[in-house]
Amino acid sequence: MREVIDLLKSLDISQIPVVDDGKLRGIIAEVDLLRHLVSGAKTLDSTVGELVEGDYATVTPATKIELLQGVLADAKVALVMDADEVMGIVTKIDLIDFLAKAHTEAARTTEAPKSA
Repeated sequence: MREVIDLLKSLDISQIPVVDDGKLRGIIAEVDLLRHLVSGAKTLDSTVGELVEGDYATVTPATKIELLQGVLADAKVALVMDADEVMGIVTKIDLIDFLAKAHTEAARTTEAPKSA
């Protein structure tokens, strides 16, 4: 658990994919770590095997942004997979941030230039 917590903190993320022998086993979210530490059932030196969960969806690098909303409505995160390799992870806040930036950028480009 200590290693996972350190990774989450150093990367400033709240979920992490778990890969064992090159095969995706699931994800671990900070809420799962919190729940187990608060329960007193686990210590920082415990393994995280019991915490691995399957509440994720998989998408490809070619998945359209418009489809991610539906994917993320049904899962905590979307793992971007290329064959069996995890390429990245997309969370709801990642999608919100991307769309907000795109909206802001679109608004800037459509504003009429100010006359002097």
